[in-house]
Amino acid sequence: MITLFPDEEILTQSPEGMVILTTHRICYEYKELGRSYNQSIALEHITSCENFYNSQIWLLILGGVVFLGGLFAGMQNNSGALSIAILVALVCGSLYLLTRQNFIIIASPSTKMKIKVTGMKRDQVLSFINKVEQAKNKRDSLK
Repeated sequence: MITLFPDEEILTQSPEGMVILTTHRICYEYKELGRSYNQSIALEHITSCENFYNSQIWLLILGGVVFLGGLFAGMQNNSGALSIAILVALVCGSLYLLTRQNFIIIASPSTKMKIKVTGMKRDQVLSFINKVEQAKNKRDSLK
């Protein structure tokens, strides 16, 4: 929870209130089991905004190859190999889903804010980045 400056207004915030963009700064509060942190960057100190997405596509490929091998073994009446192949393919698919990462990274000369946006659509991510850049531009033009 942030305390606003006298002439500060909230421009937008995430539904759960973890990310708040104001007319003066961007604030990020992140909590998970055993750790939490708060970051705040003044808009005039933002040097870049980026969207970082990473996935381990090789896990999907491996799962697909193992599954096809299992189907081939199943056609040869080797039901044990088919069962193991299906299990390995499911594990690979699950690991793929668990290892996907999607962040908005907002940088300043002294820190980087990594905001988790897994589950957000690309249009929503780009819209948020545009809002940050517009707020920064408006703040810079007031000086």
